[in-house]
Amino acid sequence: MAKVDSRLRESILVSALSAIFAAAVSLAVAAQGAAGPVAKILYPAQDSVLPVAGYLHTYLAVETNEDCLCRSAERDVAFEAMDPFTNSNMGRYHTQYIKTELGQHYTVYVRCQDGSQSISPPVTVSFSTANAPSGVPANLVAMATSPTNVLLGWSIPDPKTTQFKIYRDGSLIAKQSADSLHYVDTNLQPGTSYRYAVSAVIGHEGPKSPEAFTITLPASVDDHPYPPAMLDSFEEGLRMMNPASEPHNQHLWQDVCPPGACSQASIAVTTEDSHDGGASLKYELTDALAGNAPHGSSAYLRFRPETDIDYGRHNASEYITSGNWKFDTYNRMRFWVKVPPAFAKEFKAGWGRGNMNVGTYIRSSHGRLRNSGAEESGIGGGHDYHGFNIPYTGAWHQIILDMHPSHSRGGPGWVEWGNTPYPTGENGFNYFDALTLFYVDFIGLAGGYHALSKYPAEFYFDDFEFYKDTNPENVDQVYSLNGVYVPADNRIYVGWSHPKYDEKTKYEVRYAFEDIYSLPNKWNGAAPAPKGTVSPAGGAYNLMEYITRDIKVTGHDTIYIAIKPGNSALFREIALPVSPHSPAHSQKP
Repeated sequence: MAKVDSRLRESILVSALSAIFAAAVSLAVAAQGAAGPVAKILYPAQDSVLPVAGYLHTYLAVETNEDCLCRSAERDVAFEAMDPFTNSNMGRYHTQYIKTELGQHYTVYVRCQDGSQSISPPVTVSFSTANAPSGVPANLVAMATSPTNVLLGWSIPDPKTTQFKIYRDGSLIAKQSADSLHYVDTNLQPGTSYRYAVSAVIGHEGPKSPEAFTITLPASVDDHPYPPAMLDSFEEGLRMMNPASEPHNQHLWQDVCPPGACSQASIAVTTEDSHDGGASLKYELTDALAGNAPHGSSAYLRFRPETDIDYGRHNASEYITSGNWKFDTYNRMRFWVKVPPAFAKEFKAGWGRGNMNVGTYIRSSHGRLRNSGAEESGIGGGHDYHGFNIPYTGAWHQIILDMHPSHSRGGPGWVEWGNTPYPTGENGFNYFDALTLFYVDFIGLAGGYHALSKYPAEFYFDDFEFYKDTNPENVDQVYSLNGVYVPADNRIYVGWSHPKYDEKTKYEVRYAFEDIYSLPNKWNGAAPAPKGTVSPAGGAYNLMEYITRDIKVTGHDTIYIAIKPGNSALFREIALPVSPHSPAHSQKP
């Protein structure tokens, strides 16, 4: 069997399908209850004849009963002697792209290895290849990624293709451009069978794919846990980009202000203070510059997974330090920041404005590594801003990014951008899958540049992580959620944003000392917070807040705060640690 063509690894098909399959929700496998890893070949079918398109390649789709790495070969050899799969991440779904020739017979052996180095027994599949009809998409495969979703993938029949049409049970359900070779069909009925076909438009619509793949959705889904993926807890020091792949190696975390443009600053990993008792990143501002310089005279920290030469940009997911990245899974990014205590004044922007923003850059799975900001908009990318307005308390403040930006580059400030789980237009490749570079900027969205009233000033950052919140959270009306508990004066602060078009809806705040979603009556089981009705804020960014010193937290480790708009049954929740022993220090809110 021919080895993987390196050019295919960078093709649209690989970047789309391998990412999605790696993220697919786990389904039941044939060998339930067996000890050690077990592999099952999902595609191609045994003894099938595959119509091969002009690129002369096909792929294997393999499922395992636990997270594994898989390899394949044309004969039964040891795992180490096999070819690594194109999708080499630990996971339960795996894809391998292989070159093929017309009119040939192939037998493929697959073995998979789990995290304990146990290796599965070999599984095999035999298939043959034949010419695909001209202009017809080949290699159509369907996979149930949940009881209600089906993932389709196929090969492009001709480089002149301009559009694909997707059919379910004979009816047209979608059209999409030729640069995407996968489609996710959603909101289907569990336990139901569906039949799919795809056609290509090359000047005019051609015949439908001959495979007309039929799939039956499962009646239920295995609730496979998805632990958080830690981007950086700074326990490994100030990390560099991967030296093996980046000849122009550099630090991932940077104070990016050039000399003469902003404050003099330095960053270093330290154990003198941290959110979780280990290490943190210390950002020290030593002095302020005169005038209204770009980025003012406050902290500006950037996570920059790109090279100095030609600005080749990587995804943030490539640099996690713990956990296995699961595509189309994580819907939150969280980190903790300890800002200096207020000196002469509470360093916050006016009501309805912001004093900190997290700027994010995204690109599509098939977008070029080069380019940034507005230049990426033509290739499925862009630059967003998530606004916050936090008090300078000297305590560890929790910042939660969801998929609802406050603003997008190039747009007017009053536009409500909404929740954007798939900003590149690719189902199965969500906002955080697409995340590349991001920064934390303490000039915020207040429309001006600020100087602290005293220097030196020290900021600390810790525990940047991605996680999946499985609760039915109201991200549409409560976004940019953040909070802090200040022991010195028993102060609880929670901040959020609401839709810019809504200046009338009031918000109610409730609390409990256990997860409100776990209460028998959920929202109705939580206690109303003192003076817990909050009216909308004015201003373009509508940042709101709730502050109280009247809740007694003595004897508790964690307080759960919920915010609900008056016109919705859904709410958002944040867990704030109120003692050093709180599990909220290490668990998702």
